[in-house]
Amino acid sequence: MNILGDIQPGVLGATFGSPQFMENGLNQRFLFTLPQIEDFPDREVEAMDAGIVADWCSVVKQIYKMDLTGWELIGFSPESDALYTEYFNQLQRKKTEVSKTTGDGYLLSVYSKLQIQAQRLAGIVHLMWLINSPQSYNYRQVSAEDMEYTIRCMNYFEKSAITVYERICGGDLGGPLKGTTQAEIIRDFHEKVGITNLTKFAEGISKTKGYISPLLKGCKRKLPGK
Repeated sequence: MNILGDIQPGVLGATFGSPQFMENGLNQRFLFTLPQIEDFPDREVEAMDAGIVADWCSVVKQIYKMDLTGWELIGFSPESDALYTEYFNQLQRKKTEVSKTTGDGYLLSVYSKLQIQAQRLAGIVHLMWLINSPQSYNYRQVSAEDMEYTIRCMNYFEKSAITVYERICGGDLGGPLKGTTQAEIIRDFHEKVGITNLTKFAEGISKTKGYISPLLKGCKRKLPGK
């Protein structure tokens, strides 16, 4: 099942930063896009090129009309398989580096999920190509061109995933606590130092009391008034 949606950057942490989402692999399954908006131009009345609109409408209609009954599995051509192997191994080396340095389980999961998502996206890219090339409708192999485009997309999604992770964690993945989840940091701080004012503490780390309070359940040190 594919889900497409949008979210404001300012609520990324509150939405995806819960211990459950950080640790159960849900976040890492998303392919994020993060437009870098620097300028806010005035509104201009400008229509999209009619040819682009027509092509897009045609693609969407063809997707609904496609009858995949009796289709065999879509595989990789030898050339695309070699490209995917190279991409897969690059991520393996990144996982090895993370394991030797920070041991960051979140990043390890990101790289593992990207390896899987690349295969799925390659299949989607291949189907899009078939829609635009009806004469090749019975071709059942992802081409090298399909895979090259897929890998370019995955490189973008990798950068976006790391940016989202940084924003969830407050923009710093490089300190001595790197590899520790945000929830663990908060619980550890409370156990060792003690949070005396939950409201001010939450404001200080740009969170809400509703986000912090559940994280401290089960801690030996109790909150004031508890």
